[in-house]
Amino acid sequence: MAHGGLTRKIGEKLTKCISNNCEVFYNQEDSTDKHVAHIKGVIGKELRGSTQVCQIDIGIIKDNEVLALIEIEEKSFDPTLLGDLLSIALDDSIFIKNKRYEITGSTQLLIIGHGKSDREIKQIGKIRDQLNSKHKDLIQNTKIDTFSEYSELENKIMSFIENLEM
Repeated sequence: MAHGGLTRKIGEKLTKCISNNCEVFYNQEDSTDKHVAHIKGVIGKELRGSTQVCQIDIGIIKDNEVLALIEIEEKSFDPTLLGDLLSIALDDSIFIKNKRYEITGSTQLLIIGHGKSDREIKQIGKIRDQLNSKHKDLIQNTKIDTFSEYSELENKIMSFIENLEM
C-alpha cells in the first residue's frame, strides 16, 4: 500500500461512522474530499513556520476543540514514533484549513505503530510502559499501541473511537 494509504482508509471510514456533531479530518496530499487537510500541530496560538512542530494524520473536532488525534506509523517500527509523541505532546493547538482548534486536557491521543516482528512489538510496549510509569502527567490521555495487519489497525482505532465522549 502506498505511503499514507492506511491513513486514507481509516480517515475515510471514520468520516462515515462518526456522529454528526464531530468533524473528522485526515492528512493526505491530493484530494478534493472536504475531510482531507493538513493537520498542523502548533506551539502557541499562531501558525507560523517557527511554531509548527508536526503534521498529524487524523484529527477529530467537536465544538471547536480537539477531541482526539491519531498518528499512524505505517512503516515498520522506528524511533520516529517517539518523535511523533513528543511533537504532539508539545502542541497547544492544531490548524486545519487555517482554522485554529485548541488541544485541551481532555484531548485523547492514539499513536499506533506497525510492528511486523515480535521484537518491534516488544520495543513499542517498552516505550509505552516507560512513558506510563515515568511521565504519566505528560501522556495521561495517550494510548500507544501496535498493529500487524490492516484489520487489527481498524479494530484498535474503532475501539479507541468508541471510548471517546462524543
